[in-house]
This record gives sequence, C-alpha cells and structure tokens, in this order.
Amino acid sequence: MLGLMTSFSKIGGVECTSSRGLLTDICRNEWGFRGYAVSDIRDDFDIYSCVANAGLSGYDVRIGYSDAGFDNYQSVVDGVKPSAELYAHDRNIQLQLKMAAKNVLYAFAQSNMMNAVNESSHAEWNMTWWRGVYFAIDIVAGVALAACLVLYILAARTQEGE
Repeated sequence: MLGLMTSFSKIGGVECTSSRGLLTDICRNEWGFRGYAVSDIRDDFDIYSCVANAGLSGYDVRIGYSDAGFDNYQSVVDGVKPSAELYAHDRNIQLQLKMAAKNVLYAFAQSNMMNAVNESSHAEWNMTWWRGVYFAIDIVAGVALAACLVLYILAARTQEGE
C-alpha cells in the first residue's frame, strides 16, 4: 500500500491527522507503512506543527480548492505563516518534514504514475467518439438557444408593433 487517507475524526481528544500514535507509531513503525499519508482537512492550520510531527506527509495537499497551500494561511492562534524561518530552530519538525517529503517521493516513484515515464514522454490529445458527440450536442444546443433568442426578440417586437 502506497497511500492512506486519515479521517477528520478524533481518537479521544486528538484529531487523526495529528495523532502521532496512529500515523507514526502504528501505521509506520508497527505495520511498516512507508507511503503517502494525506488528509483533506483544511480548516485547522493552527495544528500544523502537530500534524507534521505526527507523520502526515500530505497535509498541504488540497483537492479542488483555489486557495490551496499555505499562501493564504492565517493561523487562528498566532497569525504566523508556516515557513522555513518559523521552524528554523526546530530540529524535530525539520526531520518530520524531511521524512514527509521522502514518503511522498517514494510513493510516487513506486506507483504506476512513473511507468513508462522518461525524458521523451509527452502528452497527446485524441478525439474520441464520445467527445465528438459531446461537442456536437454542445453546438446543436448553442444554435437552438440562439434561434430561440432570435424568435423571442422577433415575437417581442411584433407584440410592440400591434
């Protein structure tokens, strides 16, 4: 297994995303998990240090949010953005962040995502039959909408002229 996602639940009074006992002691040390642990939690940035210390490797990964990452971060506790300066003298957090980066890279390197990827790889766009049907439906719907608008305007003008 290369990845796991934690829940937003709590074990006792500790959120799963910041439970060192769950993420590091049990998952990594006891069960031997070496992959990518992620959470979609996005409203508790004030526990960032606890989450990093717990061993969650993908806390800064957001799914589908435009305000992803720490650029828009504002801690409810101290108003300080997580940065290199904030953790410059905290060896433990630096080691945890280093391990998190290693786990992410390990999971990606071991996944199918890396199969057949080399310096000559490139993406190609192919028109499939269903995509062609979808585009045709879009065009027909657009022409029908335009025709309805023209007819509506003509009917409105005719009403005014009577």
